[in-house]
Amino acid sequence: MKDDEVYLRHILDATRRIEEYLQGVEYQDFMDTHLIQDGVVRLNRDNR
Repeated sequence: MKDDEVYLRHILDATRRIEEYLQGVEYQDFMDTHLIQDGVVRLNRDNR
C-alpha cells in the first residue's frame, strides 16, 4: 500500500511540474520549443 502511495505522489508531482512548464505556453510555442517538449516527455516517461 505504501508503494502505491509513493507512486501516486510521484505522478502528482510530475503533473504539477508539467503544468508549471506549460503555464502560458501556446500550442504552437510548445511545438516549436524542443526544450519544453523534452521536459514534458521525460516527466511522462518516468511515470510508467
